Order: sequence, then structure tokens, then C-alpha cells
Amino acid sequence: WTAVIAVVFRFLLEELNAKVAFVVALLLGLNPMIGYWVASGMDTPLAMLSQVLIWVWVVRLDRRVGTAPGRRAAYALIAAAMFSMVTRAEGFLWPMLAIAWLLVRGHRRQALAVGGTFVAFAACVVGWRLWYYGYPLPNTYYAKVAGTLSERIASAWYGQSARVVFQSGLLVAVLAIFAGTGATISSFVRRHDRQFDAALAFEVTAGCAWLAYFLYVGGDVYYERPMLVLVPLGLAIGARVLQPATNSVASASLAITAALTITMYPLWNYYRPEMAR
Repeated sequence: WTAVIAVVFRFLLEELNAKVAFVVALLLGLNPMIGYWVASGMDTPLAMLSQVLIWVWVVRLDRRVGTAPGRRAAYALIAAAMFSMVTRAEGFLWPMLAIAWLLVRGHRRQALAVGGTFVAFAACVVGWRLWYYGYPLPNTYYAKVAGTLSERIASAWYGQSARVVFQSGLLVAVLAIFAGTGATISSFVRRHDRQFDAALAFEVTAGCAWLAYFLYVGGDVYYERPMLVLVPLGLAIGARVLQPATNSVASASLAITAALTITMYPLWNYYRPEMAR
């Protein structure tokens, strides 16, 4: 959790400014839902860290292609992808998303270098699973993902979405992703008038993809647990979208107060009773 805060703070310090970086780090550090899952002793914060590292390094690589920092970013992205692969059952998804993004952005050489190295590493991991367990994915996939696609979507949408979004404090992140989607589409349509923000576009794509993944697998037996990365992602998206308004003290204060209130809401109404203590 501390590493995630540090990485996101440094990243937004480069991308935006010190005030925004500080506010996002503060909100990220005060999130009770993340605190709960860190205290759980499970792999959840490690998965969040791997996803954040992939996000940060693919954006840095996109911005610095063809330079020495760009090469270092590629190495760091490969390391983060490997880390993700051995963290959780779906650990291959974020690396594949990053590789696809590099291809979309026209960075073919970098995509092939990162993708080739990652695929070779993933093949070793999957080969070991086949040899040891007899099947390619971890037990959690076969234990949790079952039923038809329509049944899984219904389970996630009708059975879990209210708890995950409203009662776990993820509303700020989801609203920010929707706002970022609108801003990205508007920016793309008016590209001749305004510089297209590729970093925001990747963050929005990652957020939407992760929400779609949640629906596709039918949610999770622990509800919001795999969705923790949406907190730093959503805060960063919200900071980018709202940055023009932060020059006004009143607007900035209102936004921060609203975000903090919604984020801290689980302390009063979390559906997990042990959170109260």
C-alpha cells in the first residue's frame, strides 16, 4: 500500500503538479477499503501494486520512446509484467493490455520487445503449472469462474455491483472513469483543436477494461477485492479531468471534501462488520 502511494505520488508529480499529487496520495492513504484488504493478509495489495506499476511504466514508455529513459521504462515494464503474472490468476491481463496499448500507439518495436519477453516468461509459468497441477490456470479460476456469460454478468451486476460501487467506497473511482471516458472521447473528436491526452486515454481504457472484466467473470467471491486498483486509477483520472478547476480554492475544496466523504463512507456503512473495529 505504501509502495502504491509512493509510486502514484511520484507519477502525478511528473504528470500534473505537487498539489494534485499530494491530494491524491492523501486520499489513497486514507481509503479504509484498501486498509481492510491490506489487513486481510491476502495477495490483494500485491496485485494492486503490480497493476499500478504496469500503468505507470507503460505511460512513461509511451512518452519517452526512443530515449534512454524510454529504454529503462521498457525494462521496468517487463519486470512489472512478470511480477503481475505470478501474483494472481488474472495476472496476465494487465501486461497484455499494456502491450496492446503500445501497438495502438504505434510503438511496434517496444511492443514486440515487451511482449516477446513477457510471453516467454508466461509460457514458462504456464508450463510449470501444467507439469505440477495438470492444468494451465491457478485453482482460483476454476473454483470461482463458472456458469454461462449471461449468468456471470447477472451475478456481478445484480448481486454485487451495489456493494462494490456504493458500499465499498469505489463510487469516486467509477464516476471518475466515466468522466474520463467522456473527456477522452471529446478530446479525440476535437483532436485538431486540443492535444490528445494519451495518458488519460490509457487510464480510462484500463479502468473500463477492468470493470468489464469484473462483469465477465461474474464478480468475485470477495466482492470488491480485485477492484482495488480502481482507487488510484480513478483518483488519477479525476485529477486530470478536474485539474483546470483546481485553480479555484472553492472548487478544489469542494472536490476534495466530496471525494474524502465518499471514500471514508465504508467506516460507517461497510457491509463487512469487522471493518467498524
